[in-house]
Amino acid sequence: MGFLAEYLQTMFKQQCPIGWTCHTEQRLLSETFERRMGYSSRVDVLFRHNDGRHAVWVEFEVSRADPVANHAKFLVAHARNSQLHHDTFISMVSPHVTYGRSHLAANMIFLMRKMGVQSFQTTLLPQFTAAQIKQLNALSIDPIPMYPDLYPDREIERVFTLIAPVVATDQRRLHFVGNIRMASVPPFRAVPPKDRARADSAATMFPRHRGSAACQRGS
Repeated sequence: MGFLAEYLQTMFKQQCPIGWTCHTEQRLLSETFERRMGYSSRVDVLFRHNDGRHAVWVEFEVSRADPVANHAKFLVAHARNSQLHHDTFISMVSPHVTYGRSHLAANMIFLMRKMGVQSFQTTLLPQFTAAQIKQLNALSIDPIPMYPDLYPDREIERVFTLIAPVVATDQRRLHFVGNIRMASVPPFRAVPPKDRARADSAATMFPRHRGSAACQRGS
């Protein structure tokens, strides 16, 4: 297990925005429930607003083999604890999480929203490649801050930009959520000669964009 998530937890806590408190490794459900079920339900970072009415639960998906485990734990907690019903769940997924697993996590966010959970998926350290994230995560805690182009404040800014709606009405809130994977693309697959003309025609009609951003709608 690497130290990158632990480093980010420390920096999020140190750079907590004014008007909020920040906690790490917060339990979603009671210790009694955890013992009975046999699994831990802790979250990487919890931001709680000083008004006591809003909290943001943040999970770092650095390189998980099972990227939806934390989503499922929060969904269970949301169903069992009415105090979480006004809170927001954010999954931050790094480029080291494989393409398919990242998509699985994004679809889990879609399911959570269908079930009434205010939830989003966004990028974590998108300036790095998968190989760089792996290298970062393999470092001990002390040299991590010296890694080039590592700016935890940008990750915190992303969280708080995301939770603020761009447009809000009585019934809907529109949030701008970037979920671009710059370093992770589907594996190259050769196109058979007979299909190349068709592929070239499609590429002309529907040019591929280098990146896109998703607007996720709040309810």
